[in-house]
Amino acid sequence: MLGLNTIYSAMLGWNSDLVPECQVGSVNGVQALMNVLGATSGMAVFLGTDGSLAAIYGYFVVLLITTVAVTAVHVKEEDLGSSCVVGGRRMFPPIDSSTLRESYTLDPKVHKDFYLVTVSRTFYYMGISSQTFFLYYLRDFVKVTNPATAVTTLTVVAQVGAAAAAFPVGKISDGWGGGARKPFIYASCFTLAIGNLAFCTTKTLGNALKVAAAVGIGNGGYLAMDSALAVDTLPDRTLAARFLGIWGVASFVGTALGPLVGGPVLYVVGEGRERGERGEEGFGDEGYRALLMMSVGYFAMAAWVLRKVEKK
Repeated sequence: MLGLNTIYSAMLGWNSDLVPECQVGSVNGVQALMNVLGATSGMAVFLGTDGSLAAIYGYFVVLLITTVAVTAVHVKEEDLGSSCVVGGRRMFPPIDSSTLRESYTLDPKVHKDFYLVTVSRTFYYMGISSQTFFLYYLRDFVKVTNPATAVTTLTVVAQVGAAAAAFPVGKISDGWGGGARKPFIYASCFTLAIGNLAFCTTKTLGNALKVAAAVGIGNGGYLAMDSALAVDTLPDRTLAARFLGIWGVASFVGTALGPLVGGPVLYVVGEGRERGERGEEGFGDEGYRALLMMSVGYFAMAAWVLRKVEKK
């Protein structure tokens, strides 16, 4: 994880360093598309090899070596002034306790817009983390006969929807949208909230797949615009990797907090309810509805906290 997060922070910094402002939405749309396609390809390897760990990690190693080589050869960086040359030697800012502390913190007063964008991202990932329980949702709520296969199909459908939406949304925001990001995020959060409400009443796999496609479209739109808005609101573009690294951590925080809160809610509300026709251990419908309604609230908060962000 240390290596992955180091790569992630540096990669995010390039969005600010190398991309013209007029193309931020489009480029972040492509980035969101690549994220979705990467996750989908990994899932395809998992399914195609019957879950072979050797194949999955081998695939990851090949991808890592290939992408690092392409990056090293083709990405041309510029010195933006965060380091300087003295006496022919490149000098970097000293690393002390104060520097380390600043690397992990945001001042909500000094960095208001960027701070709110980061909080919004945390709420989004808390909402999306309800997917952690979808295997059990399909088993107990929808009552499919093979929940493992069903959840894989559901995920693929959602990923296709996200892939279809990511780049067009980014492109439109740069062109017709005039660089606006918030309206697209509001629309995406609304779609995600409505999708989770629909999951509360969905009782067939066919209907669940239709909802998953709509949720995927909202997800792709959010991922493209969220990162674009983060770049737009950077407090200091010469410190892009530092700030976007903090912004990136919000996804891990949200993904951890969502199940941490949602799991006990599912257990308490769903425990002791109807267990299903097959007599298998599980949770009642009200537990899943409570979990999904929490996600609706998280998506609403992800949109609501952006209302005071000055950048449109």
